Amino acid sequence: MSTSENLAKYFFDMASWQRLEILMYLSKKNSTPSDLAKFLKSTNQEVHRNFERLKKSNFILKNSDGLYQLTTLGQMVLIQTKPLLFISKNSKFFSDHGFENISKPFVQRIGSLESGKYIKGFVKVQEKWLSIYKNSQKFLYAILFDVPYTEEILNTISEKLEKNTKIKSLFSESALIPKQRKSLLKNPKFKAILSNKNFERKMNQNITAVVVLNEKEASVCFPFSSGQVDVSQMFYDNSQEFVKWCLDYFDETWRNSRAFSEAKLRDL
Repeated sequence: MSTSENLAKYFFDMASWQRLEILMYLSKKNSTPSDLAKFLKSTNQEVHRNFERLKKSNFILKNSDGLYQLTTLGQMVLIQTKPLLFISKNSKFFSDHGFENISKPFVQRIGSLESGKYIKGFVKVQEKWLSIYKNSQKFLYAILFDVPYTEEILNTISEKLEKNTKIKSLFSESALIPKQRKSLLKNPKFKAILSNKNFERKMNQNITAVVVLNEKEASVCFPFSSGQVDVSQMFYDNSQEFVKWCLDYFDETWRNSRAFSEAKLRDL
């Protein structure tokens, strides 16, 4: 059997919503066909038939406890399907959004975001960001297109710095700033924030994806297919895999960015 034929067989074996559900369930907990039948609200006969199909394909096996578990092959195949699961689950969103300026390794790891919850609406996005800010303890990192220093965010940042939370903000070189920012620069509290050793800023000219995260939760906004930033929709989760993707993306973008320059910011 050729490589392409073997790959086609894998796709064929996975071409069932129930078999996919079985693999995802077994990735978290070893189980029996009867338990899966209850979970899937399906018949024992149908689930047993799909178990046999997956067993024949070497995706699962029965262990010494009489429970079914994923084989190494099953684990690897499931990992490779996660990007498709994430994109298909959010197919409407990705009909006009993409991965502009996101490096290939992160696109290949996009399945890490599969558990993400879709949030729509500028106000809802801003509320979730503020929640992430307030929940931060060890660190608070953000890649931002606009400069969101409202009074509430300013107070939150100030409070976090007092507790030695490390804060890094990465701005777009074409970021838009509110008119009240000029008066904000004269605010003693803001000046204290800028002089704090735990507060760092940088700039990058190629920002399209926006992330805001702390050590336990994260969010990401993807750009429109045109490359235009969209902060009215995002994905959010507190799973370790989701947070790790956002943290790694932030770290790479931070390393490839330059020193912050107030002069590069543009007024609204």
